[in-house]
Amino acid sequence: MSERVEQIEKAISLFEHGQKEEAAKIYHDYLYTDDSVALYQIGHLIEKGIGFDKDFTVARDFYERSANQGYQVSYLCLGILYYEGKGVPVDKVKAYKYFLGANPEDPSAQYYMTLIEGDWFAISKIIREHQSNAAKGSASAMANLCYFYEKGIFVKQSSKKAYEFAKKAYELGNGCGAYNLSTYYENGKIVGHSLKRSIELKKEAYERGYYHAALPLGDYYANWEGGVPHFLDPSSAFIWYLKGSDHGFSEAKEKLERIKPYIDQLISMEKL
Repeated sequence: MSERVEQIEKAISLFEHGQKEEAAKIYHDYLYTDDSVALYQIGHLIEKGIGFDKDFTVARDFYERSANQGYQVSYLCLGILYYEGKGVPVDKVKAYKYFLGANPEDPSAQYYMTLIEGDWFAISKIIREHQSNAAKGSASAMANLCYFYEKGIFVKQSSKKAYEFAKKAYELGNGCGAYNLSTYYENGKIVGHSLKRSIELKKEAYERGYYHAALPLGDYYANWEGGVPHFLDPSSAFIWYLKGSDHGFSEAKEKLERIKPYIDQLISMEKL
C-alpha cells in the first residue's frame, strides 16, 4: 500500500470517528485525490469550515467530483446546496434532480423532495422538463417519469404509464430504468411476478451505474426475518452490502456490520 493511499484511508477513518480536525490536516496534502469518499469528506469539511476556510463554491466542486463517481451522500449535499442557495443561486429544479440521484427513499432526500413537491411552480417545471426530455429520447428523464407516474406527483397516478417509462428507459440502457422495472417483477404489478427476473434486473441496474440496487440485493441474499439474517447466500449478502457501503449508503453499511458476527459464526462452524 502506498503512503498516499494509507494516509487517505487514515483520514477517512478519522473523519468517520468524529476526529474531523485531524482528518482535515491530512487532507490538506491530498486535495487532488480521486477517492469518492475522501472527496465527499473534504467537501463537507470545506462547507462547514472545519480545518479549511468555509467556501460553499469549493465544497460544491468536491461534492460534484464525488457524485460523478456515484457516491450517494454527495448527491444529497449538492441538492441541499441548490435548495438553500449556498454558493449558488437557489434552484429547486436542480436540487430535486440531485435528491432523486441521492435516493428517493432516503429520509433527508424525501424531506426536501416533499418541500419542493409542495411548490406548484417548481414541480410543474420539473415535470414539464422531464416530459420534454423524454420525448427527445432521454432515458434518465423516462426513468424519473416512472417515479412521478407511480407516485402520482403532479400527474395522474398510473402504474401502467410508469411501467412503460421504466421499460423504455431500460431498453435504452439506463440503470435507474432497470431498477424501476425490477420492482414490477418483484411485486407482480403490471407484469407477472418473477423474483428471479427482478434480481437479474437489479444486478443489471448496478452494473449500469445505479448503485442504489446494492442494498436490496444485499437484503435478498441476507433474507432477514425478525431482524435476523437467514442467509440465502452469506457471501453474496456481504459483497452487495459492501458495495452499497462503498457508495455511501448508510443502511448498507449498518447491515454489513450486523451480518458480520453471523458470517464469522458460519466460518467457525465450517472449521469444526
